[in-house]
Amino acid sequence: IMTSTHDDLRDHLRQKISLPSHGEESLYGRSAEESILINSYYASLTLTQNSPSNLILICGESGLGKTKLAETLRSYAMKDEGFFIRGKFDQSSYGEANLPYSGIANAFREYCSLLLERPGDRDQVINGLRKAIDENEGSFLCEAIPSLRNIINHVPSHHLEVDSTSTKSRFHRLNYLMQKFIRVVSSFGDPIILLLDDMQWSDASSMELLKTLAASAKNPFLFVLTFRPVPKDHPFHQFIDGLEERKNVTEVRLHGLNNQHVYDMVSGILGETERGICRSLSDFLCRVTNGNPLMVRQQIISLLDNGLIYFDNGCLTWDMQKIEESSTIFRSLSIMTLHKIKRLSELTQRALLICACIGSRIDYEVLGFLVGEVFPNNELLVFAETDIVLGRKAILPAISDGLLTESRDGASVSFIHDSVQSAAYSLLPTEEQAPFHIKLGQALNSKLNLSTSPSHIMFTVANQFARAYELVQEDERIQVARIFVRAGDESKSAGAFRGAHYFYAKAIGVLRSSDWLTEYDLSLNAHLNGAEVAVWSGASQNADEWLDIVSVRTRGSVMNQLRTTWMKVNLLATKGQLEAAIELGLKDLASLTGVKVKSKNLKTRTLVAMWRTRRLMRGHTETTLLACSRMKNERMNAALRLLHFIALLCAAGKPKMTPLVCFKLLELNIKFGISSTMPTAMTWYGVILIHFGYAASEAAKYGQIALRLQDVLECTDTRAQRAQVAALIYGMINTYSSNLSDCIKPLFDGHICGLQSGDVRHAMVCAQAIGTLSFHSGQELTLVAATLEKFGLLMKDYNTTTLFGVNQIYEQAVATLTGRLTSPRERGTPKGSAFNKHDTCSKTPLENEHALTMQVMIAYLLDDYDLAWRTSENLHKSQRPASLMFYVAAFFEGMTALAFAPIKGSRKTNFMKAIKSSRKSVEKISKKSPINFDHFRHLIEAEYATFLKQFASAERSFLLSVEHASESGATHLEALAWERWAHCHLTLGDLDVAYEKLRIAHNLYAKWGACRKCELMQRKFKDLLIDS
Repeated sequence: IMTSTHDDLRDHLRQKISLPSHGEESLYGRSAEESILINSYYASLTLTQNSPSNLILICGESGLGKTKLAETLRSYAMKDEGFFIRGKFDQSSYGEANLPYSGIANAFREYCSLLLERPGDRDQVINGLRKAIDENEGSFLCEAIPSLRNIINHVPSHHLEVDSTSTKSRFHRLNYLMQKFIRVVSSFGDPIILLLDDMQWSDASSMELLKTLAASAKNPFLFVLTFRPVPKDHPFHQFIDGLEERKNVTEVRLHGLNNQHVYDMVSGILGETERGICRSLSDFLCRVTNGNPLMVRQQIISLLDNGLIYFDNGCLTWDMQKIEESSTIFRSLSIMTLHKIKRLSELTQRALLICACIGSRIDYEVLGFLVGEVFPNNELLVFAETDIVLGRKAILPAISDGLLTESRDGASVSFIHDSVQSAAYSLLPTEEQAPFHIKLGQALNSKLNLSTSPSHIMFTVANQFARAYELVQEDERIQVARIFVRAGDESKSAGAFRGAHYFYAKAIGVLRSSDWLTEYDLSLNAHLNGAEVAVWSGASQNADEWLDIVSVRTRGSVMNQLRTTWMKVNLLATKGQLEAAIELGLKDLASLTGVKVKSKNLKTRTLVAMWRTRRLMRGHTETTLLACSRMKNERMNAALRLLHFIALLCAAGKPKMTPLVCFKLLELNIKFGISSTMPTAMTWYGVILIHFGYAASEAAKYGQIALRLQDVLECTDTRAQRAQVAALIYGMINTYSSNLSDCIKPLFDGHICGLQSGDVRHAMVCAQAIGTLSFHSGQELTLVAATLEKFGLLMKDYNTTTLFGVNQIYEQAVATLTGRLTSPRERGTPKGSAFNKHDTCSKTPLENEHALTMQVMIAYLLDDYDLAWRTSENLHKSQRPASLMFYVAAFFEGMTALAFAPIKGSRKTNFMKAIKSSRKSVEKISKKSPINFDHFRHLIEAEYATFLKQFASAERSFLLSVEHASESGATHLEALAWERWAHCHLTLGDLDVAYEKLRIAHNLYAKWGACRKCELMQRKFKDLLIDS
């Protein structure tokens, strides 16, 4: 020190303060928060692999050290041979658009780099990904998040699929594949800490993906999210609200340092920990900065630069009076940083300005090129050999002053804090910002071949033009529009609909009406794709406007008109206007292609169409249908796709129209050639046959043909429809022709296919069917509960409200039967919000049907006959005559009526009517589906014979009911048959036989898992069942 000059000492100290990562500086005043983070990290190591991962939220204003606090976990992860990866969201693209999922993509780019440095871990992860993710899935993932390419080893296709029928499903497919990806990389036991910085700049698409990652990661995996306070309508605030029910969430809220902590910090930085002379300086800095650590650090640097802190005889000293009177003390971090930037050379300031316009990170090569292009008259151009050298030399003083940091590979620089980026950007007057962005965009566009450039470069160029698209010159309008459309296509392909909408809107903004004549395809793609993503991003006004333009401009093209109609129909459906959507679709379909489906006189038309379709289908066997020619007429193929979409809307909003649309689909497929819509149409035909009362075997035959057709027509469209076909066949048709338990495995396969293809709606339909059939087939209730819980979480995540409601009904029914929702003193009535009798108005018809059916069933099983009868009186208002629930409810309504039948009085007539109706319905379904309903028929006939005192007949029917229930695996119904058989013998006074049968029934209920029923039987027959 004694031999060094003042300037040398000042520069050395300034560098130590500016670049703390290169020094040995402590984290001041955050020991309590640091302990919380460390404890959370070690807690994550003790969690079971499949339990929810720990999540840390660090909130605080700018400059309080959120990132630095989170970075303290890096050494712990490295010590345990784990991974610490960081991604940052960029303020320069917030509210607009950037590379989709930029913060998450940056984090996984770092993960890939770290993984490639560890050959053992690398090979393990790559092999695991190869087993879990096939080539098509890998290409899709790399297309959405290119940084994964280094470890997935699949090159994404250059063709971007923008077909309107698959756009929304691509987003769901990405989420599903990211689930698989994160499960693989987190399944090898190495700790992974994922730090996502500046979540206040995140977008809605990234939040959806983050939810998927947080729900799927296997432990030990720790999420650390830093953010400033955000408004309630911000996507990240909504993400936080969704964590209320989640365990293992740690919140850390940072505030300014107190006087003692600032004193420790100042003493440590200045190396004056022993003399104790820093108290007055630290108190002053604490007061003017409110204890903001970053501001304290920058104030000290400012004082050094202005000579207010200086060396005297080898020791640091200062004059507090001069410091307090100085005009260089700033109370705003941004003003202080701007003052510091203005002390740098003009060239470095210009380089900083370029960096601020590009984003939080920039490559040296891009920076050097832009410095040379935008500021050609600078002295470094003479000496710089390459753009990389020029960029590094131009920005080096800012790095030395601690405004930027260099990446590990030395190829790029990043701002140390977004306040520095904001200050650098403020160098540019407001009126000059738009022209400067245009200038940067033009420079990059002139140098780069955007057709082959990486996505992040293309998005950089697109963002520069987007910030001032109104200033785009006439001679470059079309080129800029193409850049916007490509950015929109890539965002759309990755499921980032808001970003895609932003870029398509900019493309439409630079295009003119005259461009429809010279650049028809470009104009069409911008408007059509823009309208589609506008639907999914909530900008319905834009969608209406752009579709109206397309309708006028594409009148000569039937294909484009059909696509426009599809989007208009989709827009109406999204708004909940299903009938208007169906009407518009059918009207345009008739005018454009001549395909007519008339909606008047529905009943008569349906019966006539049914007769014609059956005659048509009788002329075709499985062999002839499989041998039919494939659809080659593109116009008719597009028409069939639209008609198929209309069929889905009919099923949801106008079910009486569904048969006519289905019959038309079958007719056109056979007439013009088999298309991808044929398997679904064939399956719907089978469902309609059952609804009209035809044999279940005939319906099942067409279901099997549909499955064969899917295999023959293996393509993107049929893969996307596998979940729908599985839901119809195994959730409806085969529940009549096969054992219920045999339908569960194919439904699960359909569920997985739906998730893989992005058809979340039908994947969840399959899930709901699995839960329903698992219960009614008599599976052990603990297994049913686990299945329902798993699918319930999925349904909630995917916001399938009605299906989640049905799933909840079964969850609460199982909880009631197992005793988790009832106390020992309660009678055993069904419990839970799903059975709230005052809440029927808020439920959908499907929810009401299942809720009332389950309430009748459980009330009867738990001996609450009064409730069972009252509920059954409301059943007929909410049931579909051909549904599984209809016949289950009819059976238990009849059994309840038989329980009251011996009672004399005015109500006896009602009971006898219910018994007659129930026996008729059960006999009908037994003939149609003996494998699943014969035991129902025999049991209700046995009860009826007991009521008539025809005990010999009752004995035979009870025996047949027990045998059939046992063969079908319906443990709960076998138990019920033994129980009712025992009551028959109690009526006869045959106590020994009755006791034996009650013991069998009790053991079967216990096997099923109905602990509550067992408790009721034990109380009722205490002496009888003591041995059991």
